[in-house]
Amino acid sequence: MKTLKLAGAIPALVLSLGIVSGANAASIVPEFDSFADLNAATTTDVTFTGSGIPTDPSAIRSFTNAAGDTLLLGLTAHQRFSENPPLTNDGNGTFFATAGLNTPPSDPSGLQGATWNFAWFAEVKRGANSTATLADFALELLYDFDPGANTPVSDHGRLMSSTLELFGPDQDGLIYQGSQNLAFNFLANDVTGFIIAPGGSFDPFAGGEYTFALRSNLGDVAIQVNVAPIPLPAAGWLLLTAVGGLGLAARRRRKAA
Repeated sequence: MKTLKLAGAIPALVLSLGIVSGANAASIVPEFDSFADLNAATTTDVTFTGSGIPTDPSAIRSFTNAAGDTLLLGLTAHQRFSENPPLTNDGNGTFFATAGLNTPPSDPSGLQGATWNFAWFAEVKRGANSTATLADFALELLYDFDPGANTPVSDHGRLMSSTLELFGPDQDGLIYQGSQNLAFNFLANDVTGFIIAPGGSFDPFAGGEYTFALRSNLGDVAIQVNVAPIPLPAAGWLLLTAVGGLGLAARRRRKAA
């Protein structure tokens, strides 16, 4: 079984602000041209700056501007390490994960995180005579701390274009890619021109719906991750049943008295 190796922290460089498009009151729903293997959509070896991270399936969208530049965007979600259960999906932009927090045995010195990660990829293929880089497309990655359904865009956190550039660009600024975890503390901290944090805090033990979008000035790609809460062990149910029985007996005694 592969051990997934991921970038654990974000570089400490701050550059410039990005721009969000769309109505901030709207919620994010899965959006893609294809839900397939990202590596099959590009000649680049997609790694998300790690190793053993699956690229199939990914939500994929492609856009071409007036200059002939082609922008390819991809989003996916995956188990954080091989010790965690693999994510499943519905074939239609929604992934299914399990709740929990761990520091896996394969990386005992690594950052603690939720059992699953989200990952992104952006690539621009230049048109004839073009000098475009990804910085020209106003990229932003939106992420969600709220387990409730239909979280508005305005309540999402944002990694700015300059932030995405720092995770693993190629030499010419034509590829951005990375994989991160909602439980990592830096995602909850506002840094001007770098990160806009969402409201509240992420609870890795909470079940619910989390949405992500990679946005550009040409269009967006988006996914949803549905997280199942950790089931209560059988002993826990027995304890709750026993406590409930004691409460019922006490009420009966008071009534009889």
